[in-house]
Amino acid sequence: MQDSPCREFVAQPLEDNVFEWLFTLRGPDETEYENGFYRGRLILQSNYPFSPPDVELLTPNGRFELNKKICLSISSYHPENWKPTWGIKTVLHALREFMSTPGNNAIGAIEYSKERRKHLAQESHHFECPVLKVPIADDIELMNNSPATVVTEKVPSSTDSTAQGAAAPTDPTPKSPEVTPKSPEVVPKSPEVAPADQPLGTAPAPETLPPDQETTPAAQPDAPAADAAPAQPAAAAPAAPAAPARPANARTEGHGPVIVIQESTINNCIVVVVVAILAILAKKAYQGEWHMHLLALRP
Repeated sequence: MQDSPCREFVAQPLEDNVFEWLFTLRGPDETEYENGFYRGRLILQSNYPFSPPDVELLTPNGRFELNKKICLSISSYHPENWKPTWGIKTVLHALREFMSTPGNNAIGAIEYSKERRKHLAQESHHFECPVLKVPIADDIELMNNSPATVVTEKVPSSTDSTAQGAAAPTDPTPKSPEVTPKSPEVVPKSPEVAPADQPLGTAPAPETLPPDQETTPAAQPDAPAADAAPAQPAAAAPAAPAAPARPANARTEGHGPVIVIQESTINNCIVVVVVAILAILAKKAYQGEWHMHLLALRP
């Protein structure tokens, strides 16, 4: 990055340790840090870029403590947010944006007045770094002569709540799992089959109970008070037309009707037959007697 500096920052590794980088960061625009230049260091992990680095500031700034790890959403405090495609430029852009946010007692944060921070920003031009002996003025001149960079990828916002490691408040009241009401299942009724001895078209006789199992109807509640409105009599439903009754002596067996003749009908038929036979015999006897009478009259 020393070979390709930008307006916002410059960075380079130590000669004897490539896992430790020193940087000079320009304060964010339109803030109390606008005229300041702040030196710090990045400590890379042994498995970088698969793990985020540690970030520390060395120049007094009024926002972060010195020589103490800063909690960023993409620093070692939150490795779950880190992407291997991010690099040192991404970390420094995030740190620059994070400087303008309030501290709110976050890890490594301090709260100075805006006037105090502006004063520290002016003094940062003469800061002497205990680690890197290169004058900060050389980095300032290099950044002023370099173009600004355009951030193409948005990193997760660094908030004080994540810096403190505080979890979002949760409702202590346990929530019952949502149960989706099921529609009642309709069980189809099987067609009722009339008993063999029941005539077709007639309603089944009500089931009767033995005398010892007959139940007494429940006692009715007391009559309503006198001031209660009298109940209106329920309108009688029109009676359905009765199905044509079948003869009492007919019943169904198998697939066809079987006619059962009553005894009185048989007796009547016998009487009719006997009367007819007697009438025929009487007629024959009368005709024979008349014929004998004619024969007697002949000379």
